[in-house]
Amino acid sequence: FRLAYFGEEAFLAQSPQFYKQFEIAGGRERVFSIGPVFRAENSNTPRHMTEFTGLDLEMEIKNSYTEVISILEGVLLSIFRGIQERCANEIETVRSVYHSEPLLLPEPGKEVRLTFAEAQKLLREEGPSEFANVRDDEDMSTPQEKALGQVIRAKYKTDFFVVDKFPETARPFYAKLDDAGTTVGDGVRVTNAYDMFLRGQEVLSGGQRI
Repeated sequence: FRLAYFGEEAFLAQSPQFYKQFEIAGGRERVFSIGPVFRAENSNTPRHMTEFTGLDLEMEIKNSYTEVISILEGVLLSIFRGIQERCANEIETVRSVYHSEPLLLPEPGKEVRLTFAEAQKLLREEGPSEFANVRDDEDMSTPQEKALGQVIRAKYKTDFFVVDKFPETARPFYAKLDDAGTTVGDGVRVTNAYDMFLRGQEVLSGGQRI
């Protein structure tokens, strides 16, 4: 994010990724960062912001990258449940103005995790007819994600879920490929990468890096 600063070029931070990786390479097992993030977004949508506070985590993997999923899943659910408990009156006030359904969260031990291929299959079979031919080797569109959120809410009674094993065509070059050599679609490899969703909106993205 480049900008002019008193006649000089300055750059606003877009991600603390490299700094976290340096810390892990230096011997730390887990590192997290909470701070401002700036993005030069051209899109004017509810999904895009030019400035926000981000929570970033980097950790050493002992056995499987799913360790990271479990930790992050627990962190987010703890935050959401805490808000529901401590801010119930405020939530009802907001909902009285901006009408919406109560947020559904999974019971402990019943969290929903799907592979990308399973999510696409669910969308083909139980989603709107316009998504009857979505492919397992192509990234989801915003309308697909929203529709998937509605299908999962109806089927599993939760607004929060995890989609894992994204195809390599939908992830950066540094995403680690699945060790089992799993392929989808026209022979596209899947990765150890995941997204976490709330009502069909991505709220977290991560994965194991090479």
